[in-house]
Amino acid sequence: LDNGKLMVIDLIANGPAQKSGLLLAGDEIVAVQSTPADQFVYVSAANKAEDVANLIRGTEGVAVGLKVKRGASPDELTITIIRGKFEVQE
Repeated sequence: LDNGKLMVIDLIANGPAQKSGLLLAGDEIVAVQSTPADQFVYVSAANKAEDVANLIRGTEGVAVGLKVKRGASPDELTITIIRGKFEVQE
């Protein structure tokens, strides 16, 4: 988190976000919905990056909702990504 903003720096190669084509490097994640039944949790300076990451992580095959801001637009985009397995390349 940088001044309460959670920015996507890069996407994990062949990970669910990259495969979806919906989340882009440079997007700001402003809220996370852990499961379709949950309310969105807004990201703020009070959140730790690890806590937000834990909201995004979850059971394979279960949707996670994200509200993101892209570029200079003040509008929030709501996207849904289906969680899946991935390997982090070193």
